[in-house]
Amino acid sequence: MYVSLNSGNGHFSSPILGVKDFGYEVGGWRLDQHLRFLADVTGDGRPDIVGFGDNHILIGRNNGDGTFTSGQPVRLINGFCQSAGGWRIDQHPRFVADLTGDGRADIIGCADDGVYVSLNKSSGTFGSVNKVVDSFGTAKGWRVDKHPRFISDLTGDKCGDIVGFGDEGVSVAFNNGNGTFGQAKLVLGEFGIKQGWQVQKHPRFLVDMTGDGCADIIGFGNILVLISFNDGKGNFGPSTKIVDAFSYSGGEWSLDKTVRYMVNLYQ
Repeated sequence: MYVSLNSGNGHFSSPILGVKDFGYEVGGWRLDQHLRFLADVTGDGRPDIVGFGDNHILIGRNNGDGTFTSGQPVRLINGFCQSAGGWRIDQHPRFVADLTGDGRADIIGCADDGVYVSLNKSSGTFGSVNKVVDSFGTAKGWRVDKHPRFISDLTGDKCGDIVGFGDEGVSVAFNNGNGTFGQAKLVLGEFGIKQGWQVQKHPRFLVDMTGDGCADIIGFGNILVLISFNDGKGNFGPSTKIVDAFSYSGGEWSLDKTVRYMVNLYQ
């Protein structure tokens, strides 16, 4: 893996070899089999590399200078990997996000029968894999090619909630503050399959648009970009127009040609 370091003024260094691992030739990593993320698993404020390999999860710890340790294995029963639990990229979304508010990323996966979690114990070690929600899995009708799923803080407690864009609209399983969750419930009858939203045409994001620490819903529709504001408790109001650009518009902004992001350009 290569890294180009930011000099602090918007300029970047020439790429350096950050770690001789997690690559196509070194490690045998493949896009259609192995997920890789950057997330802080140690609580030091620096992102580490988290890779979902064939048999176990590998952690490349950040050395603080743009380099990383080689992948150190985290072995978990039903461990979120292709040969350890039967996890597949085209069926089972996985995430690395803080579920307990301690500043250390946990491991989350949407399996066939629901959502499973392995909580970060300390210094990047992880606990047992536990089922936390019965929804959001393939056996419940959720599909990668139809139903985006996210981990995002909807209530401002710094603990990620589970959000899914399903057939009926937006469903949420709220975090209890300790990495356990309530049952999923429909919170908004918009942005779903039955309202005409499609993965291959309409990107959807969860971003804090008001600075209150609670994510709002933004969707790039057919002719408009729409927002549904969060009231700070995970309840969402009816969608309203943000702008009449950047939308699908008969293919003008299509996913195979264009990309769209939500980012704070003033901070």
